[in-house]
Amino acid sequence: LGLYSAGSVIGEDSFLGEQARHGTVRALEECETLTLSRENFEKLNQEQPLLANLILKWLLNLLSSRLHNTQGRLAAIF
Repeated sequence: LGLYSAGSVIGEDSFLGEQARHGTVRALEECETLTLSRENFEKLNQEQPLLANLILKWLLNLLSSRLHNTQGRLAAIF
């Protein structure tokens, strides 16, 4: 679907929704990743609800931005 650089977030759509992952990520060079499972997020939400809320807002803003960009590309085609 695209090339992502350092600091990019991937997989947020399946994290926020109930659907299974529908993509595969392949690193083109050595990298480090940070994974937040739904189970660990729920634990974080119990222990640090304000932080969990900030993470959710950040992810929703990211998704909104990506949706906006996609709509712009589709509008250019049609």
